[in-house]
Amino acid sequence: MIGVWVIECVDIITILGVGDRHQGEHPSQQEIKAYKRAPTSDLNLDGAIEDNLQIRYLLGPQIRQNSYHIEWTRDSLTPLMPSILDWLHEEVADSLDQALGKDNHDFQKVKIFPFSLSLNCRIAARIVVGKPLCRDVKFQHLCEQHSQLLVVLSMILKLLPAWCKPLVVRMSPIRGIQRQITDLVRPLVLVSYRKLKQGDQDSKGTASEPPEEQSLMDSLVRTAVSRTPSLTAEEDIVHEITMRFLSILFLFSGSPTLTVANMVLDLVSEPRELYFDALHSVITSVVEKYGGRWTLENIKELDLTDSFIKESMRLRPAAFTIAGRKVINPQGYTLPDNSATVPFGSYLTLPMYAIHHDPNHYPPRTEDGSEFDGFRFKATENNEAVPLVGSSETFLSWGAGRHICPGRFASAAILKMCLAELIQKCDFKPRNRISDVTFANIYVPSKTLTVEMRRRNSA
Repeated sequence: MIGVWVIECVDIITILGVGDRHQGEHPSQQEIKAYKRAPTSDLNLDGAIEDNLQIRYLLGPQIRQNSYHIEWTRDSLTPLMPSILDWLHEEVADSLDQALGKDNHDFQKVKIFPFSLSLNCRIAARIVVGKPLCRDVKFQHLCEQHSQLLVVLSMILKLLPAWCKPLVVRMSPIRGIQRQITDLVRPLVLVSYRKLKQGDQDSKGTASEPPEEQSLMDSLVRTAVSRTPSLTAEEDIVHEITMRFLSILFLFSGSPTLTVANMVLDLVSEPRELYFDALHSVITSVVEKYGGRWTLENIKELDLTDSFIKESMRLRPAAFTIAGRKVINPQGYTLPDNSATVPFGSYLTLPMYAIHHDPNHYPPRTEDGSEFDGFRFKATENNEAVPLVGSSETFLSWGAGRHICPGRFASAAILKMCLAELIQKCDFKPRNRISDVTFANIYVPSKTLTVEMRRRNSA
């Protein structure tokens, strides 16, 4: 039987999954499958995301009404990953230069969460707006501010009645930050838009052709124009592209930021001989084999990084529950065992943290009983390797069912490259892992937590 919590929150009822964040009766795999396969006429992800993130107030209603930027990440960004990995490699290297000093080989105390946030915001900016803007210090700061403010405001707004939400947004700094970002992005958008309007052949390549420019701005503008034909005024196009960029930026500043921070903390808090040395050996072998240039083909050979990152995501998911789904069937949604009917307008979710910590699915490490087993998912004599991008009833970090993350292949390649660069180019001092911070439904490392790291002499 599936148990539920019912939590009153202003004028909505939230239905949460079984058990608390650490223990309790978990839904069975059959029940999770039923949830994943529930028709969108019963359970709707878009409605839940809209209510949870308050996007209509923060980024505009068109972001959810026509979420073509999500399709763009799947249909344009993912196929072009082989062409843009070199760009992203440059941003990882430059981020390390900023954090450690280009020619400095002394240990530096690096606040790992801000470092990860900055890195992922730069990667998103490099993809959409390119150089030099992605490296502009003012632009970087604005992007990081906006991403963090979006999280805080969404949590505040969903607790308030609808009539006062626009007022709270106007009183917050977010509109001012958005205007500043718009001013910086405007020249790039107008160049791409005017080129498209003039029929420039350079702007009409297919999604699989590598762009000549050092960004995918042309591709995003072309998609925006085709999906929103009513937008013809240049300022409307500038606003539209800026909001889509900020939406993409938010995707990169969420789970990827937490994952990079957590995998570094897991790396330095575990015995070096267990993971660092083995990972360094594999990475060094691939670097020497291919001359240090990362491609999708040689990233696939970093098999141990798949397992290490996946275990870090498993043990420390970005939230206690997966993104919920809103009951939109007026008759409600009846649970698979007929034990209850979740009423219309409520939310149903799965207890991701509890499922990921179930010892029946994930037994402790045999050597010392630790929950973290960095090579849990690697290939063995009896089992094939579990890919980083894989999702199942017991691993929900990428989402579930038809709503699984469309950008997970691109994200996985970026995460593996980041880990490989950090291990190949840096040394770390070991440190104990301290408890993460609970913020609403989010589970994050402390923003003040530092890791001592330095550039290797050979890097």
